[in-house]
Amino acid sequence: MAKKRINHLNMIQAINMPSFILTRTQYLLKNGSGIKKVALLGDDDMLSLLLRNYFEVSVFDLDKELIKCLENENIKCVHQNFLDPFDPLYSRYFDVVFCDPLTSPQWISLFLDRAISLTKIGGIISIACNPLGNHILQKEVQKRHLRKIYSEKVPTFISIFGMIE
Repeated sequence: MAKKRINHLNMIQAINMPSFILTRTQYLLKNGSGIKKVALLGDDDMLSLLLRNYFEVSVFDLDKELIKCLENENIKCVHQNFLDPFDPLYSRYFDVVFCDPLTSPQWISLFLDRAISLTKIGGIISIACNPLGNHILQKEVQKRHLRKIYSEKVPTFISIFGMIE
């Protein structure tokens, strides 16, 4: 019997290039007066290492090795399975939340919901995904009535900064 090949392209996570990491940081520095507390839902691209120079940074991640590495760099980390509810201590606590979910409706929706729960009213969410998920991302952002304040498209990802109202 022939094995069926499964295409997992719709599950690809956006790989953030160094130039994009700088773009995200520059945007906050230029437009983010009053930003103090920043959360990252996952930090595979090590954005926290740059952001810590400007903000109080917390990383939520399931990967124990990544957490160990970041804690060695004096970055606050919370071991978190995103399928589980977050500690209420962090509810509406952060000025900015970054997330780069897998490109599927379920993951984009989950990460966006978690980011919203952590972000203060008037705060900013930066979400990036693979271009294959652009329509999903646009739909989920609109469904949650986030005000789009910035959007960037490059060949490997789509990024949207949205504001919680």
